[in-house]
Amino acid sequence: MCIDLAGLKAVNDGLGHAAGDALLQALARRLQAVVREGELLFRVDGDEFTVLLPQVAGAADVAALAQRLVAVLGQPLDLAGGPVQVGASIGIALFPDHADDGDLLLRLADEAKGLAKARGKGMFTVHGEAPAEVVAVQVAAPAPRPAEALPA
Repeated sequence: MCIDLAGLKAVNDGLGHAAGDALLQALARRLQAVVREGELLFRVDGDEFTVLLPQVAGAADVAALAQRLVAVLGQPLDLAGGPVQVGASIGIALFPDHADDGDLLLRLADEAKGLAKARGKGMFTVHGEAPAEVVAVQVAAPAPRPAEALPA
């Protein structure tokens, strides 16, 4: 599963890289809270994360996790005195359904992420399928708890 964050560049450009770093740390904590024991979370690039799931029941299981991740990443954060809301696009590829090689699996998940990203934040795509939209994320995102607020 490959995750692309939308909005980090705007935070870096508008509020500075320290604010962008604080945002990434808060979002990584949110991701860690959703990822289950035994699943591996990596930051692979400036605004990209990868989640490796060693055991899944199938595409529906991974899609449910993608929906939870999009929802938690779409919740606003208090950053530098004001709310900031980012979004996520997620691409999914399954072993052995889509590939039996780790490099190819990641490449296919990255390509699926590109398809989801092209449709806008709040989308996820399973390799070979049309992007699925998570509408409720942006419409009814709850306010952040005080413990999630970031320092100015």
